[in-house]
Amino acid sequence: MPIRKVPGTDLKYFLLAVDAEGKERDDGPDGLITQRILKELSSAA
Repeated sequence: MPIRKVPGTDLKYFLLAVDAEGKERDDGPDGLITQRILKELSSAA
């Protein structure tokens, strides 16, 4: 899962995998994760 928590805190961070050219990788089980990250960030605001 690309959303990780910092142990002992309530902080979260996001892992976004990119290829050698800097393009988002889509080979994960959820495909492109950008939309999920944007949804998480917009609901946290």
